[in-house]
Amino acid sequence: MSAELFTQIVNIALIVIFILILLGFIFAAIHGYRKGLWSSAFRMLFMFVFIGTGLMSLSAIADFIANINLDSFIPVETIVITNTSSGVTYYAPITSLHDTLVSAFRGYYYVFNTQGNYLMATEFAEALAVSAIKLVTFIVIMIVTGLLGWLFSTILWHAAFKHLVPKLVRKKRKIGWAGAITSAVTYVVVTFLMMSPLTSMMNIINQNYDERNDQNEIVSYLNGFVSAYDNSLFAKTFFNWTVDSDSGMTLDANILSTLTSSSLENGSISIIGSINELANIASTLAENLMLGSNGQITFNVPEMISQEYIEALFASLKGSSLIMTILPIAVQLAVSADFLAGVVDPSLIDLSDAEWDKELDAIETIVIDIANSGLVDSFITEEGEFITPSNIETVIGGLMTSDAYTYTYHALRTISDSKLLSRALPAVVQLLINTNSDVQTYLPLSFETLNDIDWGFELSTIYDCLYQMYTIDDRILPAIMGHQW
Repeated sequence: MSAELFTQIVNIALIVIFILILLGFIFAAIHGYRKGLWSSAFRMLFMFVFIGTGLMSLSAIADFIANINLDSFIPVETIVITNTSSGVTYYAPITSLHDTLVSAFRGYYYVFNTQGNYLMATEFAEALAVSAIKLVTFIVIMIVTGLLGWLFSTILWHAAFKHLVPKLVRKKRKIGWAGAITSAVTYVVVTFLMMSPLTSMMNIINQNYDERNDQNEIVSYLNGFVSAYDNSLFAKTFFNWTVDSDSGMTLDANILSTLTSSSLENGSISIIGSINELANIASTLAENLMLGSNGQITFNVPEMISQEYIEALFASLKGSSLIMTILPIAVQLAVSADFLAGVVDPSLIDLSDAEWDKELDAIETIVIDIANSGLVDSFITEEGEFITPSNIETVIGGLMTSDAYTYTYHALRTISDSKLLSRALPAVVQLLINTNSDVQTYLPLSFETLNDIDWGFELSTIYDCLYQMYTIDDRILPAIMGHQW
């Protein structure tokens, strides 16, 4: 099936869905007009109470499910965590979701000799799992509402509640127009909530996907689907105009994200919001990637090192609560792993006081400075392909221009603004000292001494000295570093 035919099928399907929803709305209004205000108002009240009770119970239901023993549903009794390099093994028993996650992360931190509090990672994993449980529970509630809600409301109305209103009053004061509005409103709310899990996913894709020109069949199908959906009466009538400027999500996705969010110590997280954030990051990352017909990936390097693209990428990263929650956990795991233990005591690389939004700000500034310095230009061709410069003079010349000096000096000084870089650099230097005996002559051997050095200041000062030497005589640095690259 060609991409054009697929697009036509999607267009037809969306038109059919729109017509069915519209017919349902008209039918609900006519039905409400015929039944009158009393019956329609009772059904609306019943459905809203039925749905509201279910939604208010989401947290309680999710907590109940999270505390159910999983051993009766899973054929294994333990999660086996093994460090193949050290041979250490930990067996995490499978009980409830909460206790299993606690045991699993405790075991991971123990097996890989990771410093820090495993409860932070456990809290995040459990919150995300509970949010997913809430989403599944919401879908079940809406299915039950669709299948049984109208039936129960009809039975209760005819069995009991209609007798509370005298028959003469119901006939004389039918108020058909009010019944039509009431019934139509009930239909809109129930249909909106029932469709929201599916429409939320479609709208997240639609809001984060930009049409591409890749010569790839899968991309062609995706282009056709998103274009058909975005231009359909269905999307334009119900969703496109409801996009929130802060979250970038449509009304259905925002409501579902709020209903299924799970609390953390310093905020909350939801599976829907996390999917939207990841889609936004993926969209930014994919801007300068091209997929070929046989699946090969081509990078548009000149665009990737532009300030505009770097700012957009870091904005999407900093705007993601998922990334900002995972980041300190991931860094903690990285700096505390076994491979660093032979170089430096991981407990000395303390990042507990790091403010991660400021860390990303500092790293963003450094990346932008490097991109603007023109240093990368020495390693790419006009077509954007990576090359190795034929001689060191090319690299030195690119690094020692007046523009390059301004940006490179600022990038090196900015290292001092990053606690991550300032405390990771001593570990890198310590590794260099341990693996290269010649370096030991020039650098202190104690990690504590290395850690006391202001690396941003020291590196920028060294670079400044080299630049001043180059401006006096551009032959000095190549002579010192050698003519062969």
